[in-house]
Amino acid sequence: MYSVLAVLVGGLVSSLIRILPLTLIRKPIKNRFLRSFLYYVPYVTLSVMTFPAILYATDSIYVGLSALILGIFLSFLGMGLLPVAVFCCLLVFVLQFFVPLENAFSTVEKITSFDFLILDWIQDNLRTPFLDGIFKFITTLGNGGILWILITVILLCIKKYRKVGILSFCSILVSFLAFQGILKPLINRARPFVQNSDFIQIIPPPFSSSFPSGHSATAFAFTASVFLNRGKGQSSKVLNILWSFSLVVSVLIAFSRMYLYVHFPSDVLCGIILGILSSVLVRFVNKRIEKRRSQEK
Repeated sequence: MYSVLAVLVGGLVSSLIRILPLTLIRKPIKNRFLRSFLYYVPYVTLSVMTFPAILYATDSIYVGLSALILGIFLSFLGMGLLPVAVFCCLLVFVLQFFVPLENAFSTVEKITSFDFLILDWIQDNLRTPFLDGIFKFITTLGNGGILWILITVILLCIKKYRKVGILSFCSILVSFLAFQGILKPLINRARPFVQNSDFIQIIPPPFSSSFPSGHSATAFAFTASVFLNRGKGQSSKVLNILWSFSLVVSVLIAFSRMYLYVHFPSDVLCGIILGILSSVLVRFVNKRIEKRRSQEK
């Protein structure tokens, strides 16, 4: 019943979005923002309604997520609907029948054991009261992405850096939606200090799950975005300094999450990759939009 209702609502919304402008507006729509809205909303609506089913259509969420990632990647390469669907089905078939779920759990346990080796080495060899104070301060710079949002606001206020500011903000937003809205509740990995109850926390314990590191994802989403969109000329000198500064701060923030025992190294690594991919995705979409605009002119 739910599936039927979802299809009907999706079809109704998608149809109304396209039909109403034709019936209520008698002249061509020239506003590019409104045209983009009318073009993309049906796809967004269908994606939101079908996304949970993709993850739970197999015996394992991880298998469904793997197929989803492959489908997105092949789509960006320009493959059609049928080839993408075939390759995703083949991936699910291989993972379901040739990679048993218990092997996946065993792999996760091995990764966690290796993570603890790195974390414990940091605690045994690098931990000092002086560094405790430094990394407690450094990690607060990434709380809520406030540092990166503040820099983004400054970029938005300066006309020649406004485009970089917009793309940076979009990259931060995409990474936030990915780790906070999808991956953290989906993976639900317990943090290191939860799995090792003997460790004494020196900062207020975060309440969200561990994978991936949101601090790392946000920091590298901003840094990668500035790097990819720094352009050429006089303005690029300032942006080169900015992305170099951001890279140093981002690395320190990422390391602080391990030093303070709130994230595993694999959480941090995947957070970094997620942040970089978010900025690449935003840049790719922006290039496609700019290309379409130039063709329309």
